[in-house]
Amino acid sequence: MPATQNPVTSFAQTAFSERALGQNVPRREGAAKLCGKACYVDDLPRQDVWFGGTVRADVPHARLLGIRYDPRFDWSCVVVVTAADIPGENVVPVVMSDQPALTDSIIRYHGEPVALIAAPDVETLQQALDSVTLETAPLEPVFEIDDALAAKVLVDDSDNVFRHIDLRKGDAVAALQSADVVIEGEYHTGAQEHVYLEPQGMQAEPTEDGVIIRGSMQCPYYIVEGVALLLGLPPEKVRVIPCVTGGGFGGKEDFPTLIAGHAALLAHKAKRPVRLIYDRVEDLRYTSKRHPARVRHKTGWTRDGRLVAMQIELVLDGGAYSTLSPLVLQRSAIHAAGPYQCDHIHIAARAVATNHPPRGAFRGFGAPQSLFALETHLDYCAAKLGLDPIDVRRRNVIRPGGTLACGQNVGDDAAVGEVLERALTESDFVARRQAYATFNQRASSSTSVERFRRRGIGLSLFMHGTGLNGNAEGFFKSEVLLRGNSDGKVSVLTDLMEIGQGTQTIVAQLAAEGLRLPVEWVVAEEPDTAVSPNSGPTVASRTAAVVGGLLITAGQRFRAKVEHRSGGPILDAYAFRSAVAELVSQEPLQVRVAYRPPPDFHWDEETQQGDAYLAYTWSCCVVALEVDTLTGEVKVLDVTAVQDVGRVVHPLFATGQVEGGVTQALGWALMENCVWSEGVMKNANMTDYTIPTAMDVPPMRVVFLEHPHPRFPHGAKGLGELPAEGPAPAVANALRQALGIHFDRVPITPEIILPAWEDRQS
Repeated sequence: MPATQNPVTSFAQTAFSERALGQNVPRREGAAKLCGKACYVDDLPRQDVWFGGTVRADVPHARLLGIRYDPRFDWSCVVVVTAADIPGENVVPVVMSDQPALTDSIIRYHGEPVALIAAPDVETLQQALDSVTLETAPLEPVFEIDDALAAKVLVDDSDNVFRHIDLRKGDAVAALQSADVVIEGEYHTGAQEHVYLEPQGMQAEPTEDGVIIRGSMQCPYYIVEGVALLLGLPPEKVRVIPCVTGGGFGGKEDFPTLIAGHAALLAHKAKRPVRLIYDRVEDLRYTSKRHPARVRHKTGWTRDGRLVAMQIELVLDGGAYSTLSPLVLQRSAIHAAGPYQCDHIHIAARAVATNHPPRGAFRGFGAPQSLFALETHLDYCAAKLGLDPIDVRRRNVIRPGGTLACGQNVGDDAAVGEVLERALTESDFVARRQAYATFNQRASSSTSVERFRRRGIGLSLFMHGTGLNGNAEGFFKSEVLLRGNSDGKVSVLTDLMEIGQGTQTIVAQLAAEGLRLPVEWVVAEEPDTAVSPNSGPTVASRTAAVVGGLLITAGQRFRAKVEHRSGGPILDAYAFRSAVAELVSQEPLQVRVAYRPPPDFHWDEETQQGDAYLAYTWSCCVVALEVDTLTGEVKVLDVTAVQDVGRVVHPLFATGQVEGGVTQALGWALMENCVWSEGVMKNANMTDYTIPTAMDVPPMRVVFLEHPHPRFPHGAKGLGELPAEGPAPAVANALRQALGIHFDRVPITPEIILPAWEDRQS
């Protein structure tokens, strides 16, 4: 019977002829999470497992003179590890590798790990932790950016600057001198806590000649490197098997290397499995946060609103150790001039050391800070020039063939103007702005309760670079592996982590697209460094774009390999599956593909010029809100988010990413205030550190434009971080219309709004 008349074959052809990409296929791990079967690190069996804890410094800056152990406690029933017990190198390998796993000399932040204890039960562990006292000699702490820049020494032989970036395009100084108008502004952004679903946690299990690490993470191979270095083992002796991970947002990129190392040190000395899991207060107080920033703008304009020059000074508070600050700074600097065409730009950027806990990765990776400053400053400049902020953006938006601050040319996919116009249309921006102005005028003269209400609408226009900065993608040489199974299905092996964003599902979709097979026939294997290749970190919006491109290519090569060995093209899906099963019965069938930088990609790390990223996504965010001037409370009425992400892999997941990113950014803009005192987060609990709840999530219009980028075989350019970058400045700009006040910092809490409103009224 011809294949077209076979109902089974016809169904299979339909399944893959519709293609896998762009379909809302079922979530792979959804049922297990819904039914409570998903195994997080704290769900692992507890038999024979000891529990670990951390002895922490209780001062922000001091010399460590000694450790006293209370003789009234029976120390024979626990295991204690200090820096002296580390068999390898006492270092956490992140970029500059300046952070010790356990300090033995200088304490650089409150809560820095000094010793570790493991005990057979949590009660004994707590008694042991309470029986340790640190002897210290105080040193002068530094908490403010200006004090750090004044070279109060925190780090030996250092000017307190982890990295300095000097990015130049044209001659900004000369262009500012010739500008019709020069406008200056200073902007501040605060720290932000990740508040992932599941706190940091690891379990280490010693083996005959190595160690197995299980836990919550984003980057398994980071942990392989870190634990191997700490224990003095070859990397192949460290096996990392991730558990289900309850959220990351960047907080589980580099920090898990530290806690995994601690668990491994305890397991190594105790010679038994050790589980180390932070409670929520410990997690809030001592783990990394978004970098606080100060950004100064000096901008030159023609009188009709054309950008002539941009001079930007950017400083990030990196905390006590560099961790990822040099890379966060780089992305922040490259994005600081935004999606605009300007021929003369100078960006001076520094990440400085303070006696706060080390900062780290957070969704957006430095771009939200610099984009908040830019987009808020543009509305401020428009007001000073007496121009419409929409017209200012239209006049200066970058177009295909234009060059960004780093000199990178943008191609035909640079749909910045299109996302702006679509957002204006979808939000009915112009009409609502006028309606709100009328509402505010009426409210100002009202005698009813309405007199306390003001409304505003604001927007921001922004972009996000896809993948790792500069040459970093080439450094990782990421790999993916496709393997045929005896049942004819194809397994996909990567170390990409499912942290709630749908990785397992889209990995299967991407491979299925390349294979031209139904997605149900593709198995996304759980990461395990014993068998999974190093696909690079699950960060930087690179999963669907960079690694997704490798999966498409691997699928195509796998199909070609099967067809070659089978004697020719196989059009029938079931016949292809049978061919895979037959070939696997004879010998292993697999295809491995590694990343190679495109031949037209060039980046100069010294000058920060060239192709900073493989591609860019573009977005416009519109926020409408209402303010109660009696209480300072802000209610977000609705959000419109339009983004060009190249190609949408899974529409439902993509919409969820936007909704989640916008909500997280609204929290940063309006309520998430880390309160610091002497280097300690004072509101380290979920009562006092306020995040948006379901009641705070406004209606959202989510719109996707698709301009595929030619550097990726499927055109997808990434999405995860982009939605978190635009809402904060859109909020500030909406508040400007509502209250007539220029807000130059986030979070904009009632404690900020009310004094500013009273000053304006007086």
